[in-house]
Amino acid sequence: MRRLVLTLLAGAALASAAVAQPPISPPMSPAAGNACFFTRDIANHSIADGKTLYLNVRGNQTYVIAMRGNCLGGAMSSDPIIIRNSLPSMRVCTPLDLDIGVRGARCMVESIRKLSPAEVDAIPRRLRP
Repeated sequence: MRRLVLTLLAGAALASAAVAQPPISPPMSPAAGNACFFTRDIANHSIADGKTLYLNVRGNQTYVIAMRGNCLGGAMSSDPIIIRNSLPSMRVCTPLDLDIGVRGARCMVESIRKLSPAEVDAIPRRLRP
């Protein structure tokens, strides 16, 4: 009986320790204040520099996509981009949801952020999507 009680106490201690620990990685969800969008709603794009892509979504929203590395270097805004989505829903909420290619190079997305109207107004006209 004493062995059974000790075994139950040890099991309870392990269970409470497991519950108290934070998860290994945070759940995939949109960043605070960031809305998700569907790739089918992308109306236009503009390449600002080797690491920055602007997307016009639904004609009234602008997102800035930051790339790792200089994968957009040498590309022009008029160059077509290839957008692949890893989810069957075609919904983009996090950088892992989006795969972008231009001129045969695949770009690794570092961040996606929806811009406020004031931030969109601050983009030079020639770079607005």
